[in-house]
Amino acid sequence: MKWFKHDTNANMDAKLQMVLLDHGLDGYGLYWYCLELIAGKVDSSNITFRLEHDARIIARNTGCSEARVSEMMKYFINSGLFEVDNGLVTCLKLAKRLDQSMTSSKDMRNIIKEIRLSHGSIMTGHDSVMKEENRIEEKRRDKSTTGDKSQIDHQQVVNTFHESLPMLSKVEVYSDARRKSVKSFFKKRTSEKGEIFTIETLQVYFEFISENCGWMLEDRPNPNTGGVYKKRNFDFIMSDRCYVAVKERQYDDVGCSNG
Repeated sequence: MKWFKHDTNANMDAKLQMVLLDHGLDGYGLYWYCLELIAGKVDSSNITFRLEHDARIIARNTGCSEARVSEMMKYFINSGLFEVDNGLVTCLKLAKRLDQSMTSSKDMRNIIKEIRLSHGSIMTGHDSVMKEENRIEEKRRDKSTTGDKSQIDHQQVVNTFHESLPMLSKVEVYSDARRKSVKSFFKKRTSEKGEIFTIETLQVYFEFISENCGWMLEDRPNPNTGGVYKKRNFDFIMSDRCYVAVKERQYDDVGCSNG
C-alpha cells in the first residue's frame, strides 16, 4: 500500500497518550514509523500485517539505539498497540485503516473488503476509544460554553479502581476528604496535559500499575526490620507522588522504591 488513513486526532487515543507520557515523541514517532513499514509491505500477496524489520534495522534507520527500540516495542506490545505470536510482531489494527480508495486494483479492493469484515471485531477497540474521546471533548466544550465545569463520576472512579486493581483493598468509605483529593487529582492531571483527564485515561494508568508495579499490589517482607511492607491502597495510588513516579518509571518492579 502506498498510504493509509491517519486520523488527525490519533494522539487523543488513550494508549497513544500513554506512549507520549512515557516515551515522548520518540515513542510516538516510532509507533507510526512501524505502521508505515507494515503498510508498505501490504499487497495482494501479503496481508499478514507483520513487521518484517527487527530492532537492529529500525534502530539504524531512526538513529535510536537498539536497546531503546526494543524497550519501546515491548511497551507497544504490552499496551495492546501491537500483537506478537511466535516471535512475530503484527498490527491487526492497521486493517481498519485500509480503504478501497487506496488502490485501483480490483483484486486488492476485494481483499481490503474481506479484511475489514473479518477483522471488524478486533478493530473496534481503537475506534470506540476515539469516539469516546471525541464525545467527551464535545461534552467538555458544551459545558465550557455554559460556564459549567467538568463533572467527575466518583462512583465510576471507585469502580474502575476495583476492576483494574482487584488485588488491593476495596474502597468502603468514600469520604469528603477522598472526594476532594480525587477532584484535585483530576484537575492537576488535566492542567499538566492541557487536555481533559478522563476515566478512560485513569483506567490506563491503573492497568499500567497492574502490569509494571507488582510490588505495590502485595505485602512484602522488609529484610531490614523483619516486618512487612504493606501493599498500597486507593489513597496512595491516587496521590500526585505515585502518579508522577509511575509516569517517570520510578516505580517499575525493577529498581523501584519501596518507600
